[in-house]
Amino acid sequence: MPSNEPIACCLTTMMSCTLLSYLFVAFASLSLTLATQAILPKPSPSKAHPLVFFHQRKTGGSSMRSLLHKFVVDNGIQDALIPCATTRCDILAHAQKTMGGPWQYSVVAGHFGWPAFYITVPRSSNISCFTVTRKPVSRVISCYYYRYPNAPAIHTLSPKALQHFLLHKYSIFGEGCNNEVVRIFSGMNVESSINTLSENPDLMKPLVEQAKRNMNQCLSLIYEDLITNSTADLLNAWFPWLGYQGLRKENVGKRSAQMSAYEERLPEELLDVIMKANAADMELYRHALLLNEQQKTQLETMGDYYTGLSPTHQA
Repeated sequence: MPSNEPIACCLTTMMSCTLLSYLFVAFASLSLTLATQAILPKPSPSKAHPLVFFHQRKTGGSSMRSLLHKFVVDNGIQDALIPCATTRCDILAHAQKTMGGPWQYSVVAGHFGWPAFYITVPRSSNISCFTVTRKPVSRVISCYYYRYPNAPAIHTLSPKALQHFLLHKYSIFGEGCNNEVVRIFSGMNVESSINTLSENPDLMKPLVEQAKRNMNQCLSLIYEDLITNSTADLLNAWFPWLGYQGLRKENVGKRSAQMSAYEERLPEELLDVIMKANAADMELYRHALLLNEQQKTQLETMGDYYTGLSPTHQA
């Protein structure tokens, strides 16, 4: 069961701390700007320059993890941490229970939150990172049907029943479906606080702002654009050594279309419940879109060289 303690767990030290102390640690973390991001391409992964993929759940991230796994296998990279591929699936939970880490990996991909990933790479390293963000409503719908296969169809629920379900129902892993971007990027890992964040605006505001600062350090990809050339252009400008060829349309498009159909069936009052319960992620999705547009503009100002790196534009 998720903890109900009104504290945050600072995973940089693997010790609990008060919210005030958490905010101090979080605000003192690395903070880069888009000006720093302009240094492209990023160096090949190493312990000095690790690559981290922050896998937000239900955003097509498994395809990205498969891409990274292929990359590390093809290049004989031995120091990669990709749960369910290079190591056990529950490696982070195992590490927290056994006080495992810090480790020394050059490639990390998984449901690692910020700053929990620091147990996987040297603190002094200069990381490169990317993530995929999805429209909150469609992500929550996808999460609902994935995590609760025996639950009633969303469109059959009353607004009150759906609100209670989203705020208080947890999976067998102790996770809810709300506010995934907060879960990954804010540094907060008290699940009950994340899942009910809409009921605590005083906590939501600083967590959202910290999540934005951490997101600013990473390449921001958008789930709805994964099958487009713009995603390939960005990935190959930042990480040309990945040799990204793009995702097959059927890997993303079919599932996305299914979720869109579910979303279209929902009355406005149920959509409103989902959006209100995920108010923090609604704001962070807009931020992800802004970052994505800025990064595409940055790419355009750098000329055709980086676009030419994309295999999707090569003969």
